[in-house]
Amino acid sequence: SVAGEVDDFTVTDQGAGRNRLFLRGIADSPFNGESQSTVAVVLDDARLTYAAPDPDIALVDMDRVEVLKGPQGSLYGTGALGGIYHLVTRRAVLDATSLDITGSGQMIADGGAGYAVSAVANFPLARDAVGLRLVGYSRGGPGWVDTGPRRDANSSTLYGARAGLGVDPGGGWRLDFTAFGQWLESKDSQYVYDPGTRTRPDQIPEPHDNDLRHVSARLARETGPVHLVASFGVTWHEVGDVYDATVG
Repeated sequence: SVAGEVDDFTVTDQGAGRNRLFLRGIADSPFNGESQSTVAVVLDDARLTYAAPDPDIALVDMDRVEVLKGPQGSLYGTGALGGIYHLVTRRAVLDATSLDITGSGQMIADGGAGYAVSAVANFPLARDAVGLRLVGYSRGGPGWVDTGPRRDANSSTLYGARAGLGVDPGGGWRLDFTAFGQWLESKDSQYVYDPGTRTRPDQIPEPHDNDLRHVSARLARETGPVHLVASFGVTWHEVGDVYDATVG
């Protein structure tokens, strides 16, 4: 993960779509709540999250990932006291057609099997003027915690799609429109009561959903000594949890 490569970048490790992100040790809470997150998740200069766990955006067809430490309010507004987790996607190419398909699988010892597939297509609609880039992916996360009779109960599924339209209006300007959606479902939580075990007593399932839809527009002129960027975005973020407190 990205957090494993960056000092002072901490993830709560509660499971896919449940984690809170902390930079420089500045934290709101490891749990969900109404307080604004101290680390902003940003996609192409448009913020995605407000008071919710990390949506765990899959790093499919990304140009780079930037981790900016320290207060970033001057550029990104409130909710950036700890820093910024910035995902930069690959933009539509205006003069080339391409298609890439990838797939992989995984196995966990004493656990289940998982998979990941993705496809990326790029089409010039008007050469050197307008281009369209389409991205789709799916991932099945294997489980490894047995809850009562339910084996590998904490498996997860993820689906995502992204469309990017790039326009070159001339004069060194570039206009990009993005529509993005990701739907993540975990069938159960991944904690256990005894250290070192992968089993726990029978209890009701604790599913988790982290669904995100996002649209944005970005107008930029990045030639010359001064770079101008205007970004606009709207995000619909839905998070749902179920917990069983019987044991407690």
